[in-house]
Amino acid sequence: MTVSLRDALRQAVAQHQGATLESIELEEEDGSLYWEVELKDVQGEEVEFKIAAAGENRQ
Repeated sequence: MTVSLRDALRQAVAQHQGATLESIELEEEDGSLYWEVELKDVQGEEVEFKIAAAGENRQ
């Protein structure tokens, strides 16, 4: 299963409602692709997610 940029963003924002997007990038680590999503929550704290582009999610 492939996770699109839009789906990765939806997953991250669903976990932190009201957060704003700081950045989103497709990264590669050990041969696996993942989306690195950085949000700023309502308190102004940065929250980072690593969402697999094809497979399991990790934080």
